[in-house]
Amino acid sequence: MLKRKLAADRSRTFSRGKEALRTKIQLINTLYSMHVDDPADIDWDEVAQATGNVTSVCVQKAFHRLKVSRVPSWTSLSYCEIVDFLQEKVVPELKERLRQDILQVKEEERQDRYFLSDIFVLEEEEEFTELDNSHLVTVQSGSRLI
Repeated sequence: MLKRKLAADRSRTFSRGKEALRTKIQLINTLYSMHVDDPADIDWDEVAQATGNVTSVCVQKAFHRLKVSRVPSWTSLSYCEIVDFLQEKVVPELKERLRQDILQVKEEERQDRYFLSDIFVLEEEEEFTELDNSHLVTVQSGSRLI
């Protein structure tokens, strides 16, 4: 059961959101920088460590999903051509989506902020008197002290 929970937690790394976009970009950048011609020569443990909190199997699955979903005619391309395509075409798209997500979050945070004057409207004709609360007064009510 623990193994399943850990696997489920790690699988979210590549699912959705800003963290998933960052992880996918990191995965593609890592594979591109390795300059490997044959996928059999890839040290997937090294890629997993460079990518983040994921296993080597998770990284391999993520790479497979990326190439199948993002690379047209990937079956007729070499590994180098696939990685080049991901680096040149997909990474800029992912970075743009990440930038838009960050801007959207910042806009939402900005909209959630309010000034006290937005909440409490002071009416000019209303008079205010400041009370002196520096003296403590003990009042006995029945058998209780208030």
